[in-house]
Parts: sequence; structure tokens; C-alpha cells
Amino acid sequence: MSPALRLVLAVFAGCFVAVLATVPIAAFVGSGWLGALLQPLLSIGAGVLAGRSIWRQLGDPRGGRFAAAGVGALVVGGIGFAAGFFGPMLFAPEANQGPMLGIFVTGPGGAVLGAIGGFLLGSRRPS
Repeated sequence: MSPALRLVLAVFAGCFVAVLATVPIAAFVGSGWLGALLQPLLSIGAGVLAGRSIWRQLGDPRGGRFAAAGVGALVVGGIGFAAGFFGPMLFAPEANQGPMLGIFVTGPGGAVLGAIGGFLLGSRRPS
């Protein structure tokens, strides 16, 4: 796989994880000044770790079925999230609730479909 495509897929997956990690991290750290400082740092850190993991896995896909399912979930979920989040901003800028499509529908739906597809492809890969 080309490095440019690996980078794009890793960035999509990292952004998807950073957005998904925002709510649980905010619930964990609280709403004080320390929470306001830690929440973005922890969310971005989770996204960077996920993107780094996807970068490595796409470069050397020797994992099993469950590793392939995780990669598929993050990559397809990231693409679905990006399409659902930024698509309504581009095609219907007057729709104020458009980006929620990516957060609640296309991102999680893509993650489920990607996990299923990755698991099936990982099952077909020789061990």
C-alpha cells in the first residue's frame, strides 16, 4: 500500500477515535479547569495512538482476524465519519445539524461494517 494512502487512512482513523473518545474522557476527567485542560489532550492522544497503530498495521498486516477487524473498523469508521461530518457542511451548509450525521450514523455504521469486513478478510488471509 502506498505511503500516501496509508497516511490518509491513518489520519481518518485517528480523527474518528479522537472524536469518539471525547465524551468518555470528558465524563472521566470532569468539568473543572483541570478537566478542560486534560480532555482535549487525552482525546488527541487517543487519536494519535490509533492513527499510529493503523499506520503500522497497514504497513505490515501480519495480525489475525481480530486485528484485521480492528483495522477495518477504524479505517471504514473513519471514512464514514469524515464523509458524514464534512459532507453536509459542503453540500448543505445551511443545515445546522448536518455534522451529527457523521457522529451518530455514518461513523459508527462504518465501524460496524468495517469490523465485519475486516474479520472476514482476516479469516481468508493465510496464517
